[in-house]
Amino acid sequence: MSDLTQQYEDLKKKSESLQRQIDQAKGALSVQMGQLKTDFKCADIPTAEKLLAKLEKDEKKAQAEFEEAVESFEEKWGEILEEV
Repeated sequence: MSDLTQQYEDLKKKSESLQRQIDQAKGALSVQMGQLKTDFKCADIPTAEKLLAKLEKDEKKAQAEFEEAVESFEEKWGEILEEV
């Protein structure tokens, strides 16, 4: 086999391998986008990012409220609970 033929065959194999990787990535993306739509009703990435930001904000707010409630509970009942 000539040098050029060998180079061609090597490039062809590499190209086919890369195409398989691309196809796998596209398939994985399709699955993930379907799950995003099913689980969170998001049709695209920007919508999902907005939802994520809202959920993170809601989580921080809920965490702060919880910590405040625990602090209030401990202030009110701490001494009594220590006696028990």
